[in-house]
Amino acid sequence: MKDLKNKVGFIFNKTIFSYIFCLTFSGIACSYSQNAFENILDTISIDRIKRLDETSQLKELRYAFDNYASDSTKMKSLSERMGEENFLIGNIYALTNLARVHDENTQHVQEIYFLKEAEKLLIETDELYLLARIYNKLGLAYKKLDLVGPSLNYLNKTIDLTEKEPGDNFKLKKIIANAHKNMGEILTSLRQYDLAIIAFNKAIQINKEQENHFFLAINYQELAYAKEQLGLLNEALIDYNKAAFIYENTFESELGKAIIYSCIGELYMAKGMYKEAIVILKDAAKRAEKTDDKLHIADIYMNLGKSQSFTGQINLAKTNILKGIKMSEEGSESVEVRMFENKINAIKVLSDIYQSEKNFEAALRLYKTADSLKHRVSDKRNVSYLNGLLLKYENETKLNLVKELESKEVLSASTQTNVALTVLLSVIAVLLITVLLFIFHRQQQSNQEKKILALEQNMLKSQMNPHFIFNSLNSIKQYIIGNEIENAVYYLNKFAKLIRKILDTSNKKDISLAEELETMTTYMTIENMRFSNEIDFKINVADDIDSKKIRVPSLILQPFIENSLWHGLSSKLSNKKIIIDVKNTIPDYVSISITDNGVGRKISKERKLKETFRRRSVGIEITKERLFSFAKRFNRSFELKIEDLYDEQNVASGTKIILNIPV
Repeated sequence: MKDLKNKVGFIFNKTIFSYIFCLTFSGIACSYSQNAFENILDTISIDRIKRLDETSQLKELRYAFDNYASDSTKMKSLSERMGEENFLIGNIYALTNLARVHDENTQHVQEIYFLKEAEKLLIETDELYLLARIYNKLGLAYKKLDLVGPSLNYLNKTIDLTEKEPGDNFKLKKIIANAHKNMGEILTSLRQYDLAIIAFNKAIQINKEQENHFFLAINYQELAYAKEQLGLLNEALIDYNKAAFIYENTFESELGKAIIYSCIGELYMAKGMYKEAIVILKDAAKRAEKTDDKLHIADIYMNLGKSQSFTGQINLAKTNILKGIKMSEEGSESVEVRMFENKINAIKVLSDIYQSEKNFEAALRLYKTADSLKHRVSDKRNVSYLNGLLLKYENETKLNLVKELESKEVLSASTQTNVALTVLLSVIAVLLITVLLFIFHRQQQSNQEKKILALEQNMLKSQMNPHFIFNSLNSIKQYIIGNEIENAVYYLNKFAKLIRKILDTSNKKDISLAEELETMTTYMTIENMRFSNEIDFKINVADDIDSKKIRVPSLILQPFIENSLWHGLSSKLSNKKIIIDVKNTIPDYVSISITDNGVGRKISKERKLKETFRRRSVGIEITKERLFSFAKRFNRSFELKIEDLYDEQNVASGTKIILNIPV
């Protein structure tokens, strides 16, 4: 015990010593760093540096202070010192480093403050290159804040500097080309494609003069995209190919080549040239596979699958679309809207394939997935649109924050009035647009519900399969052959009534519980005819249940009754029963149980009624999907229980299905 205490004491003392040592060493290191910086600041000959040309001045400053460029405190000290010495280049060096530090920390308002301080120093000088750099940086900073107006304003200021110095200033022109590119990207995001094309062409012209292949390839690609959105597909293809040529002959990036070939493939698809699209998308896929960018790989495979579906290569189409969907779910959550839209289209193509193959369950599931993604894209676009409406208000708010950093003066009464008026107008505009967006959303939702309803109709009709119709008519025919005219007419009327109800209810989202029970009674009358009326079918509705007011999905009980008939009772010789009980056992729910006294699930599976089992399985899964959608309207869930029943000797004596549906 004593040894243990000694060891603990030793470890504790060692830890405390290490901590104190680290603090001391850290303090010494910080102190040394600060002393070293101050020593450089005191000993550097600013007058000597001032006499050098601009390039040499920057070289000297970087050599002396680059080790401290990420320390905002030291850069502020440097800016103050350079201001005292009236050394413009030195002050701009310090201020741009301060802006960079805040940019890296995503503090863009503070970044703008220091850039505007630099702008003030340069505005009355002939340092056009430095001013262009500051303008361009301000344009990008405002762009990061989604302040489109000020961003375009500063990018235009950058471009306007060519009028002040129209000569061949290589560095200035490079920055101006970058400004044109940034302006084109902003205009593209605003869907002003015609103006974006002008901006990209101006950037390309300078890129060509300066043989800047990197930005030339990027700008050709952006230019092609803008033209593609305007429907100028042939012109877009030419520009995409120019970008591809530069990528192939200048760069090693397989991902860059894959992306440009994917763009060309999409363009071929837009032109209906699916065979050509397949060839180039396969090449893009091979290149993309060499990278770790799952989102772009997924995008390419989905496009490849879509192209193959249009050329009749259905199996390959399914394989590649499914591969793309799976990879897209493994990628980053940060996905651009275009990729979301491509995924939605791919899922819809796959849904159509499954629908043509009569796999209605898979078709509906995929369509609902696409519908969910579409809402996400719609939300992104709506947010973007509303952000555009709020631009004036955001400009006021964020620009005022910048001004507050510049000076602590209180806003005048007139400025406050203008801001209040701007806010009021913005709120009114947002309210109006919100109403319009709501109406638009409802129309979209209506169209989507019609599509889902169409799929559900196909599935509901498929549940009443040809075997049921054929066997029912065959049973009626036997009555006619046996000259049992009354029975034949009775069952024929019941059969016609059932078919009419199926067709009527397939167009409705829900019906009353009373209608559903009546339809099931008719259905069981027809089925019982085929069982020689051996089945004792009963419906018990509790007194506190008003079946005419309760709504349920149409034909929701049929798959469970069919399951009881063909799995539980079909192989039983006698004493066949199906009982439906409707009770109110849970608040705000109706409880419906379907009980049969059949052979039980275990024996049913052993007998391997394969065809019926497959049909039943699909019917039950579809029913679960429909119940889920129905319950969602109440912001609640449904409950489905399946109980195996046993007698006193522990022998299977039937199955009980319990459905709890919200009301």
